[in-house]
Amino acid sequence: MDNADDSNSYNSVDLDDQSAKEQDTMVVDYLEVGVEHVQVKTSIANLEDVGCSLFENCQHDQDDLVQHSRGHGSSIEEPHVGYFKPRGGGEAGSKGTPQKEMQYTRTGCKAQMRVKMIEDGRWTITTFHKEHNHTLIVSPSKSRFFRSHRFITHDQKEMISLLSEQNISTTQIMSFMAAREGGAHNIHFIRKDLSNQVSESNRRLIGVDVSTTINYFRELQARDSLFFYALEVDEQSMARNLFWIDGRSRIAYQNFGDVVTFDTTYMTNKYSRPFAPFIGVNHHRQSIFFGCALIRDETANTFCWLFQTWLEAMFGQHPKAIITDQDPAMRKAIQQVFPNTVHRCCLWHVMRKAKEHFSLLYSTREGFKDDLLSCINNSITAEEFEIEWSTMVEKYGLQDNNHIQVMWNNRYQWAPAYFRDTFFSNMGITQRSESINAVSKIWVDCHTSIYKFVTQFHKMLESRYDKEDEADFRTCGGEASLWSYSPIEIQARDAYTKANFLEFKTQLRLSTRYESSELEKYSLYKVSTIVDPILPSRYVQSYEVSVDVASKMIVCTCKLFKFAGLLCSHVLRVMLDIKMHLIPLHYILKRWTKDAKKGSSSIQLVKRVAMGDDPHAKALRVQALTQKAQKIIFEGAQSFGSFELACEKADKLVDEIISYNQASKGSQDDEVEAHLPIPQIDGLDLMVKDPPSSQCKGKRKPQRFKPPAEK
Repeated sequence: MDNADDSNSYNSVDLDDQSAKEQDTMVVDYLEVGVEHVQVKTSIANLEDVGCSLFENCQHDQDDLVQHSRGHGSSIEEPHVGYFKPRGGGEAGSKGTPQKEMQYTRTGCKAQMRVKMIEDGRWTITTFHKEHNHTLIVSPSKSRFFRSHRFITHDQKEMISLLSEQNISTTQIMSFMAAREGGAHNIHFIRKDLSNQVSESNRRLIGVDVSTTINYFRELQARDSLFFYALEVDEQSMARNLFWIDGRSRIAYQNFGDVVTFDTTYMTNKYSRPFAPFIGVNHHRQSIFFGCALIRDETANTFCWLFQTWLEAMFGQHPKAIITDQDPAMRKAIQQVFPNTVHRCCLWHVMRKAKEHFSLLYSTREGFKDDLLSCINNSITAEEFEIEWSTMVEKYGLQDNNHIQVMWNNRYQWAPAYFRDTFFSNMGITQRSESINAVSKIWVDCHTSIYKFVTQFHKMLESRYDKEDEADFRTCGGEASLWSYSPIEIQARDAYTKANFLEFKTQLRLSTRYESSELEKYSLYKVSTIVDPILPSRYVQSYEVSVDVASKMIVCTCKLFKFAGLLCSHVLRVMLDIKMHLIPLHYILKRWTKDAKKGSSSIQLVKRVAMGDDPHAKALRVQALTQKAQKIIFEGAQSFGSFELACEKADKLVDEIISYNQASKGSQDDEVEAHLPIPQIDGLDLMVKDPPSSQCKGKRKPQRFKPPAEK
């Protein structure tokens, strides 16, 4: 360290490089400095007294300089240790990597202040030049754009982080911060600074994205004992496939897992991983999640791993029906993992491909499109569909059309007539999956990390739960309006949720367009559309309804109840005509009622829930026991004898439970630990690396960077 006596020998203009390197100095170099004097915490306030101004805190003095320069329309650079090199750019004609073309250049202003440390940790000013060779910016509204004047406070950083987590764009955050601070002129940062602050959290995940996600899953599992996740890694310890599902979705699957739609979407994360959600329908006819995954590719092996993992998470309960697109890899995996599940291809995808192949026929063959749609949508039975199809092919001479042959050969996978005997919740397309995919892209995009993806997905999941809770509240909070005074409608209103009652009321209203005629006494009826001379019906106008009065079985040829779980208008027409004023209970599906989620959890699920000690698990145990207790109370109150029996058995049961709890108190913790659900994580002991970018069929091709000369 140099002595204070040598301080006056420094000169900012003629100081040679070698002598400067030997000095232990700190240079505070000004880009466009307009400093005339600065009040420092010493007895000397005039910076022109070089070598005499002494202060103990260089950083504190630098802050004073910033405040002073802000008021005088100037800026300072961050201090650096070393020697001063005049500004003005590199040497002309220098070789090497070409430099980025700047929008403006420096003026080589020599205004500066140089300080150095002396004994006792104090600092002294060695050089101070205040003359400038450029115009100073004295307007505060403009000087705030100087780099040294821009900063984001701690409170502002927290607010920016909170807004960014809600998927609010930087432009909207900037507008909000300006309104919050009373105007843009009161903000000491620009949009680029805000963007850098937002992207800083993403840069922290580089290399540890998947590991951070797994730790987040473990936190969720600690709060939710039924939370399940699975990770598959490759031979290089890179994440291949990731699946997760929360406990509420696993419970919902026990009640509404009869029909599942499955589809993949793209451009939802930075690794181009296809997003694969399992979607179902709850008792409010709302889309609900049954788990989701980020997969590396769309091969049969990947789908097999995903379906097997999903089946494990669902306690081995297979869905009765599943709807997907026409992907052959999906079909192969479904045949292997779900051999007894009815698989149907999305009709919308089938018709979209048909439109691509039949565009010329649509325009040149008048009536072909209408006949095709009528054959597909209005055929009730498989035999009727096949007859109508053959007639259409012969009528338009399409025997040699390749796509007609493809559709015919695959008709068992998509034609509605082959699925009317299977419950599909009135779905024939993957529209619910498509809708969820569209919503997911509001929360995430192609730049989203996996960790941010799962956190954003959790928020989207919470919003779906909130809608379901609101629907529960509205169903229990009031009665829906009636269309008629029929006892059938009143019974339906009391049983169904509001969404399903509206569907039922629509069918009841449609029953007025039909009239019935008896074909066989008390057993077979023909229901026909009432002829309207103004608006003649273009669809099938007659149906047959068979009735078994003894067993209260009513079957219509339209098979709407089997397909959608609600009685059709044709059956309701016959019921009203034969004076049947109540719906048989076996025609009220529990999954559509207000009690859809009560008392239907599987024994295996209840056992899994009973093993945890968290508040969520205890609440589920209380709910399960309450349902059983309600049955005992209802049956025990039927007579005095059943009441005495219930009291006697209840007293004995309580004594046995108390004895069991006292005896098993010591070993209960070990038993719970041994039976907790263990997530499937392959190779977790190794450091899980972030995955490479996937080459999936939906990945958007990257755009080549174009230099200015090509633009």
